[in-house]
Amino acid sequence: MLEPINKIKLKLGIEPNGRVQKFFTNTCYKHMDKYVPKDTGSLRRIVNITSDKITYQSPYAHYLYVGKVYVMPQNQKAAFYDENYGFWSIKGQAKIPTNRDIKYKAPRNRLLLG
Repeated sequence: MLEPINKIKLKLGIEPNGRVQKFFTNTCYKHMDKYVPKDTGSLRRIVNITSDKITYQSPYAHYLYVGKVYVMPQNQKAAFYDENYGFWSIKGQAKIPTNRDIKYKAPRNRLLLG
């Protein structure tokens, strides 16, 4: 007698959220991590990994995912810079996308807002 497909999948670990999916997701994360921009490291630290999803939860993760420079509509600036503080934006200020691509200084390193 043949086993039901669900039992076969369970034995092989290929059911939804099974051990194969978890292994695949964790392997992807390990390989992706070195390509996640690292300035302060907050994007790499604030990540949620489930069996089938990797979600970067830093406030600027969306901008990096889209790959376009976002600016404040009032002044068309992506951010302000202070050498003692670093880059910052006005809190609560919504940004809009531009047609400019985000440029990286070096692979696996810091990003530049182009």
